[in-house]
Amino acid sequence: MESTPQFIILLVLLILGYLFGSYREKRHFRDLQKREKKVLNLPVSTFSKQALPDGITETKLLTGSVVISIDYFKKISAMLRNLVGGRVIVYESLLDRSRREAILRMQEEAIEWGASQVLNVRLETVAIGGRFGGKTDPGSVEVIAYGTGIKGDKMSIKYVEKPIKDVVVTRRRHPIINFIYLLTIVVVVSGIIFMVLGYTASWLTTKISPDNENRVGNILYNTISETEVIDDRRIYYLDELLQDMLNVEENLRIPLKIHLLDTDIVNAAIIPGGHVLINTGLLREVKSENELAFVLAHELGHFQNKDPLKSLGRSLVVISALAAAGIGTSSSSEGLSSVVSWTGEFTMLHYSRNQETEADEYGLARVVNHYGHGGHSLDFFDELKKSKAEGFPQVSKYFSSHPKNQERIDYLNELAIQQGWNMNGEMTPLPDWLHCPDMDEQQCEDDI
Repeated sequence: MESTPQFIILLVLLILGYLFGSYREKRHFRDLQKREKKVLNLPVSTFSKQALPDGITETKLLTGSVVISIDYFKKISAMLRNLVGGRVIVYESLLDRSRREAILRMQEEAIEWGASQVLNVRLETVAIGGRFGGKTDPGSVEVIAYGTGIKGDKMSIKYVEKPIKDVVVTRRRHPIINFIYLLTIVVVVSGIIFMVLGYTASWLTTKISPDNENRVGNILYNTISETEVIDDRRIYYLDELLQDMLNVEENLRIPLKIHLLDTDIVNAAIIPGGHVLINTGLLREVKSENELAFVLAHELGHFQNKDPLKSLGRSLVVISALAAAGIGTSSSSEGLSSVVSWTGEFTMLHYSRNQETEADEYGLARVVNHYGHGGHSLDFFDELKKSKAEGFPQVSKYFSSHPKNQERIDYLNELAIQQGWNMNGEMTPLPDWLHCPDMDEQQCEDDI
């Protein structure tokens, strides 16, 4: 998907930001400690109303300024912290470095000038905005330190250190540990929110009217890129077989529409609005009508259980979150169409294991009801089981996302025993012309 390169770029920037940012920060702190030892004997005071000492011969405005940028790792960490609240530790070290550097530069200027002390010291901090995630953030920080330098040959300064009471010593959490902590909180909270939203959306979508379901289904169907086969006798055969899978007393909320898609991919699916999608690749691989009937009945089970609508609700939550984050989308019409396309793919691919099991149970029950037995209906999934070893033709992600085929077969055979269903009946052959384009039966047989 389009989001993969963006995720890789983000990961690379995080790693580089952490490595280079940590190296430069540690190097700067070592440099600060070394230089601060050289200016220890220079008195610096923030007092502005104290009596000036005697013997002043000269004064001067002294300044020191610095601009320090923030690395990408700190930006992400700060963003995560803004979501959950609390101390923004990654910015604390940035401001600490900036302020100490600015004061040091002011002191170094004072020593170079020959000042005896610096009075009325003040600090000004300015955030220089950057752009991240579409919102203004401090890309860099500028700190300016300024004060009044005084000097005189006969000045005497007495400095008495006073004890500081109630000192609270706090240990800073390692940036990596802090990042993992913040990321874990965000992921867990986001996961809970998405689960709640997903289940809520799944429930709400099952309540929409048949007319609205038709509209949604038509929108999703228009995103399908495969060429549809029109006015083909195979369509009528598939429609008749699908209708045979219904019980006499069973009703459909929306008429089903068979769509035969010309592609070699082995696939069958159903989407909201009653659109049943059958690929010609599937027709070429099934060996009996029993197999085909089970596949159709399985999709019918999804439809009757409103699984496509439930999946649509969950998909909309995921796709909307990706669209809001700008992943794989844009503000253009192409970006909007990609969101709709992704929604359609997610709707067809993502059923839960319980939904698949219920559709299997429904499908086998309908096959047994129609043929009087379930023999050969599961043969297609035996072929899927062997697909990797024997070079089976392209199998869609849809089939590959189903429960493990052997477990599926074992469960259905066990269900048949419990229900007293016969699984050893005769195979019903497919029409000879089913694998061919729309031809009459005699012409198809001649070509074979």
